[in-house]
Parts: sequence; structure tokens; C-alpha cells
Amino acid sequence: MTENEQDALSTFVENVVRNLEKNGFPHRRVAFPLERMYESAAAKGTSFNKVLEALAARGIAHEKTPEKVIFLPAASE
Repeated sequence: MTENEQDALSTFVENVVRNLEKNGFPHRRVAFPLERMYESAAAKGTSFNKVLEALAARGIAHEKTPEKVIFLPAASE
């Protein structure tokens, strides 16, 4: 991954985290339109799947439905 790709990923992850917190995360599950998230990530030069991996590393899990991606705190073991 190039430095630009890493920067794009980091910036997008931070943006998603900010938006989650604005919508009540982690006290509430937060859902965003799935297709729009993939398109936004691609437009910013990153992969939404990589974004999901980075969020998982921060303890933010997700579930996908055909229409949306739902973010929730990762279950602690």
C-alpha cells in the first residue's frame, strides 16, 4: 500500500468514526447505506473492505444487509 493509499484509508476511517460518534455510537448501533459507503471509499481512493478491517482493529464490528452496513461495538470475549 502506497503512502497516498494509506493516507486515504486513514482519513476515511477517521471520517467514519466521527460520523458514527455523531449518530450515538457506541451506545447505539448505527447504519449507513452500503452502496454509498463503497462508492464514497472508492471516490476517496480507498477500499471500503480495508476500511472495515481498520475499524475492526479499533473494536468496531459491522453487519451487512443488502441495503446497509450496521456498525456495532465488537463483542468482548
